[in-house]
Amino acid sequence: SWAVSRLRGGGSTIDPEYEARLRSGSAVENGQAVGNVEEQELSEQLPWPEGSDTKRESFVQYQKQYKTAKEDLRSTAGKLQMASQQQKVHKITLTALKGLKEGAAVHIPLGRMFMQKDAQDVSDVLDYQSGKVLEETICDLQDTKESLEKKVGMLEKDMQELLNHVFRGRFQLFMDQPGQGMSRPSHQS
Repeated sequence: SWAVSRLRGGGSTIDPEYEARLRSGSAVENGQAVGNVEEQELSEQLPWPEGSDTKRESFVQYQKQYKTAKEDLRSTAGKLQMASQQQKVHKITLTALKGLKEGAAVHIPLGRMFMQKDAQDVSDVLDYQSGKVLEETICDLQDTKESLEKKVGMLEKDMQELLNHVFRGRFQLFMDQPGQGMSRPSHQS
């Protein structure tokens, strides 16, 4: 079959069990996407050789950790974006409040109503929230995001090394960009 000859990569032989799986169609053909690491159980789609059950289980665990880390990373990125936007809104509001006359009253929302407050009091609260609370939150979220990005990178590397060890480089994960989660089988020339 053309898939078998393409996977041979320069004439080297293929494991007979792996070749049988290729011929039966239970494995994907070269050049097709294996699947999304975050959405599919890739270990079910790969033709694991006999005796590689512990490696397969390790891959399943890596994939679970990867899914969780990616979810946490997306959540953290969303929270970081919201905190940054809120900080920008506070700064715009502070700039507008500084343009008001001293002793001017402003209305702040309180549930379905508005409450009248002194502009200086509102300015002091926003300054504290923007300067201290949001800045600390943003720094914490950035630290969390960086550690999650490192964790995702390490898991991608570990999963690829495991596949390289078991399949001798026949399958590549994350060929597009790290973190994209697409897998495609490939051959080594």
